[in-house]
Amino acid sequence: QTTNSPQYFLLTSFLQFLFPLSITLNKIHLYLSVILSKNILRFWFRILAINLDSSLLTVEHDANQCKAKKSNQRTRNLLRQLLQLKWISSTVLFSKTLLKPLLTMDNFTLWRNRVANLLDLQEQRKPLTDPKGVLTAFQGVQLRTVLTSKLNPSIHNNVINHQNEKDSHLIWASIMEFYSSSQPSNQARVFK
Repeated sequence: QTTNSPQYFLLTSFLQFLFPLSITLNKIHLYLSVILSKNILRFWFRILAINLDSSLLTVEHDANQCKAKKSNQRTRNLLRQLLQLKWISSTVLFSKTLLKPLLTMDNFTLWRNRVANLLDLQEQRKPLTDPKGVLTAFQGVQLRTVLTSKLNPSIHNNVINHQNEKDSHLIWASIMEFYSSSQPSNQARVFK
């Protein structure tokens, strides 16, 4: 395979999208040379074609199937490294799989529980919910994207404004404030 092939370009672009900050171009080329030289391109595209509505178990199942085919040690090490890098927890999967319902006026408790579980899974709950919590720039953008994309338009208009639209801490605080007012109608929806 040459570096000008469409598969090489697609895989390079995909890896750069998945690892924009943590992997250098040399590592991407190393991964691609191993992938292309070991004829596991079909397996790679099976991973790319995972239905995003499925769970992480699908990826683990595919990886176990590949291991069961007695692949050589180098390929197994590559798979192990890719899975350890948590590349599957991209923003798309982060948002689409685990946060299906939009936040509306009457499903706050369900939505908040799902978000809390998701934040625990990503180890970002304490940095987001703690006013003094520190998020990296990437984490801030990721959380802001998830929070704003899963709001009903009527809720979005009530909690997002020009002052907090770029800060995930302020968005979270605004959502919590909107649902935890002292009015009896809101108290019925919020369980602290």
